[in-house]
Amino acid sequence: MDIVELIKDDHKTVDGLFQEINSLVDNREPIPDELLITLITELSSHLEAEEKVLYARLKEEKGFTELMEEGVEEHSEISQLIDEIQNHRDSLEAVADKLNDLQDQVEHHVEVEESETLPKVKSLWAAEFLEQLAEEMKDAKRDIQSGAPSPSHQERDIHY
Repeated sequence: MDIVELIKDDHKTVDGLFQEINSLVDNREPIPDELLITLITELSSHLEAEEKVLYARLKEEKGFTELMEEGVEEHSEISQLIDEIQNHRDSLEAVADKLNDLQDQVEHHVEVEESETLPKVKSLWAAEFLEQLAEEMKDAKRDIQSGAPSPSHQERDIHY
């Protein structure tokens, strides 16, 4: 697996988590705290690892400045929304609104990344290097997630 495939797999994982949350909200069922933590952990570790591994390498390449600036700005906006969700988890309406905003922002980022950035990355470097970057990103995500918050023993589901 190369880094392009790994990033696309991460995108699918996050999309699946959003679908699961949306289904719960649509059915007015509680969102388990563990599900929110999983979404936040997946998103946060992906963003950070992507910047540390892929973006750091792309900064050295010509023709990627604008895409990298846009990507970093989008990552920052996504991180801000994640912080807002974490800070307002007791307010049901605020969480629902912020989750919608977060999903919209993530979907936009994924669209740009998969249609513009990743095809250029795939043609920029040799397959072996792309595979090496995937391993580096997996390691970075693992390191980041090892410091991620874990669900408390007292579950605090969000009810609608």
